[in-house]
Amino acid sequence: MKRMIRSIRTLHYCLICWKTLESKRWEIYLEPEECLAYDGDIYHHSELMEKLAIKLGREEAVTRDQLATLAWLARFHDLGELHFGDKTFNLKSEEDDLKETAYIDKLLEQIQSEYAKEKLNQVVRIALLKKSDDNDGFDFVNYFNAVERAGYLNTALHMHEYAPIINYRLLINNVLYNQLDHLINSSRAFPSIRHYLSKNSGEIEDAIRKQFHENLLASGFKRIYGTDSRYLLSNEYGIDLSKNALDNKRTNWLNYLSQI
Repeated sequence: MKRMIRSIRTLHYCLICWKTLESKRWEIYLEPEECLAYDGDIYHHSELMEKLAIKLGREEAVTRDQLATLAWLARFHDLGELHFGDKTFNLKSEEDDLKETAYIDKLLEQIQSEYAKEKLNQVVRIALLKKSDDNDGFDFVNYFNAVERAGYLNTALHMHEYAPIINYRLLINNVLYNQLDHLINSSRAFPSIRHYLSKNSGEIEDAIRKQFHENLLASGFKRIYGTDSRYLLSNEYGIDLSKNALDNKRTNWLNYLSQI
């Protein structure tokens, strides 16, 4: 396993590290001259995701090969963003995933290793096209989606603890709004996600209590969509920014806590 991880990291470095400074994340929340050390670019995001995927994956009692697939998914799921840039969660579309798929297909032409090509094709199928295969032997599509969401939540909890940027509260609100309900649902299928939420429940509860507010959420979405937040309530995005909607999310979390 260690040899496999080293080979993944070597390929990852060759494909990604040279563009690290051009692949910032969370830019929509950054003020001029600001940058993030934690999860601030695609290269380091992929490192964080690999550690998280392997740690959580081991709790799912997956096979050695399946754990290797999770490592590949974590390292290379955002490879296409080197060319197209990072898009905030709410703006990412299926069309974006297809563009990234085409970009990775071109990169595959430069790779000699048949094993690496096989694994990168698997990354495309699972992470971008969201397609399962009968030979997978594990629900990679839904599981890696949950791991990605846990990665978002890790960044939000880091923001809550260290407040490293001016708009850290906007980022926290967006992540809690978009990810927490989905993680709760995923925890019913995957023990490692249930354990993850349980282990971090204190920090999550503190972030909800101190940071989660409809005004901050509206400010964050206005930053994303560039429009009056009231417009979002009735348009195609289908986003409910009301106090009642946030109260329902808080209640959902409290009900979940009472069951674990």
